[in-house]
Amino acid sequence: MSLKHSALSIIVLSFLATACSSHKKSVSDARSVETNTSNPVLFEEEYEAQRRGELPEQDFPMVQNAKVETWLNYFQGRGSKWFRIWMERSGRYIPFMKRILREHGLPEDLVYLAMIESGFSPRAYSSARAVGYWQFMRATGRRYGLRVNFWVDERRDPEKATIAAARHLKDLFDQFQDWKLAAAAYNAGAGRISRAMRRYRTEDFWELSKHRHLAAETRNYVPKLIAAAMIAKDPARYGFEDIDTHQPLQYEKVTVKRPVNLRKLASKTGVSFEDLWYINPELNHAVTPPGTDSYDLRVPAKKSESFMAAIDKLEPEEMFQYASHQVRKGDSVRAIARRYAVPAADILALNNLKSSSVRVGTVLLLPLPLGAEPPKPVRDRQAFAQRVARKASSASASVGDELYVVQRGDSLWSISRELGVTVESLKNVNEFDGNALRAGQRIKVPGSGGEAKKSKAFRPEKVVHVVRRGETLTQIALKYGTTVRAIQAKNGLRQSRLVPGNRLQIPRT
Repeated sequence: MSLKHSALSIIVLSFLATACSSHKKSVSDARSVETNTSNPVLFEEEYEAQRRGELPEQDFPMVQNAKVETWLNYFQGRGSKWFRIWMERSGRYIPFMKRILREHGLPEDLVYLAMIESGFSPRAYSSARAVGYWQFMRATGRRYGLRVNFWVDERRDPEKATIAAARHLKDLFDQFQDWKLAAAAYNAGAGRISRAMRRYRTEDFWELSKHRHLAAETRNYVPKLIAAAMIAKDPARYGFEDIDTHQPLQYEKVTVKRPVNLRKLASKTGVSFEDLWYINPELNHAVTPPGTDSYDLRVPAKKSESFMAAIDKLEPEEMFQYASHQVRKGDSVRAIARRYAVPAADILALNNLKSSSVRVGTVLLLPLPLGAEPPKPVRDRQAFAQRVARKASSASASVGDELYVVQRGDSLWSISRELGVTVESLKNVNEFDGNALRAGQRIKVPGSGGEAKKSKAFRPEKVVHVVRRGETLTQIALKYGTTVRAIQAKNGLRQSRLVPGNRLQIPRT
């Protein structure tokens, strides 16, 4: 070969090499894939999908280096059991989480941030008190519109939390203009990443990760995210075959305008309580929040009509409102049930408790029927147990029935529970149309008189007053329009001192 031909060949080869290099660079730029390592990760199928407009043009920058390899090996080794579980769960959430990320103009690969944060578990809870799929701290969650209170924790809602995470990640990217730095800031906070960048005068995450100013968790966060994404996008390549991926989460929403007990509702629809509870993870208790005009409850797909019908058919006694009680020293579920006139079994079921023993400081949910005024607990448990009159003796005639004087905080339901009668019987014997009561009102207590109770000739023989803490005979006498001496004579009292919980017969005037 002549020198001329040799020179021409060298020029041609040099041109081809330059062209190939330029082509590779253009592909890399289009996909935001880093090529500063010896083994860049290229997903040609996804690149073609992006080119056709089926995927976002910008995806999370993938790079395979020693740190990523460490996590690849971990997920294939010691961490394989957990990663397999994450992969199985991912089928429920990835489709709609990716859609939300895409709608916010974010790389879909950020969905794997939720994977390494929580393993796609709504109940994930960190030592730093971060909660939910995207592990939001309470303050950060509230900043992005997630409600956290006694009734709900929207950090556990897959849809609402993903929207909040997308907004948060977008803000971080706008600040750092780099997805690796944005992801690191999601873990450590934007302030810490900014300080590290100023301290080491670099905007390169890999350079920052060489220094100990960032915690080890943050230094490992980005390589862990990349490794998880690489395996999840091609599980068979990394030894994860036969993954039993869960079906995508599907549900409908029904609007409820009154508090609803999920156990009661599920029992009337043929849907298991566990299934209904699972698709409403933001609820802290198995009830919809009270005090709101409406609440969107998730129900299984194609079940909205049956749920709406069931809600419409719920009886007033089955519609609930709720009070809360913070457990104090010496409390037990049974004691609390007596104090509030609430069945202990209902408290156990509503709070998912298996025993009557509860830890001091625990806040318990107490079910009350719709319209009932939440009673105020009294310190003396025995006083509350004796606060209302006993059920009239079955041997008494119609004239042997008692009257009960309504006290502040009473409701037909709480009175019925103490007397061992039904709300309906109380309403019938007193000819009530509604549930409203007023303090000081005297109501008949149904006994064994049957139809005699409804007779106009019926005259109650006794009016009973249960002594409250701090009350005096003078106050009681004034309340009933009688005298202290008459009350003392009627009850055989020789002194004016009263004991809370004592039942006093009030003389008729």
